[in-house]
Amino acid sequence: MHAFAELREGTANSDPPVSTADQKTHMRVDSSTEDTYIAGLVLVAAGYVERTTRSVLMQRTFTGYLDQWPAESILLPRFPLSTVASVTYTDSAGSEATLSTGIYTADSSTPPRIYRKNGQSWPSLYGETHQDVKVTCTLGYAANAAATGDIPAELIQGVKLMASHLFEHREAVEVGAMPNEVPFAVRALLEQYTLHMVAKA
Repeated sequence: MHAFAELREGTANSDPPVSTADQKTHMRVDSSTEDTYIAGLVLVAAGYVERTTRSVLMQRTFTGYLDQWPAESILLPRFPLSTVASVTYTDSAGSEATLSTGIYTADSSTPPRIYRKNGQSWPSLYGETHQDVKVTCTLGYAANAAATGDIPAELIQGVKLMASHLFEHREAVEVGAMPNEVPFAVRALLEQYTLHMVAKA
């Protein structure tokens, strides 16, 4: 299987996985004075959770690039997979073409994969450029704020605990940065959802 040579994030999702109100309840904060600051900490904490686990909490579009077809399957380095919008490639004539869905199927396991179906062959590539294969897909648990219940409870709790830690240790961190010490409880919660990538073959 092959992992992407490059994975680029496309459209953003402005909805946070934890609302400011829920985070304040978790931290037992009643005042609204620091609502903006707390909302920023939630985003920082969510980013930490995503980087640590390779998960995507709120659904976003991504485009992955390969220089060549894999022997059997394409490995996606983030999860969970929601949909594959398209697989395009530079054909032997140098033009962009869309791969027929009859040639491949997507597996939403962890890590997600795109498989070549039995009896099918990958089409010929132009072969004179990098990134001849392009996969556009949507990754993530929750489509919007109303669907955050689709995110595993352990990941949500990890966001809340991390944001609380940042709030309590603000002298050691700025919004957008991470402290040196990460609470053990956060690391323990995230471990079971952490995707450990293997070398591509």
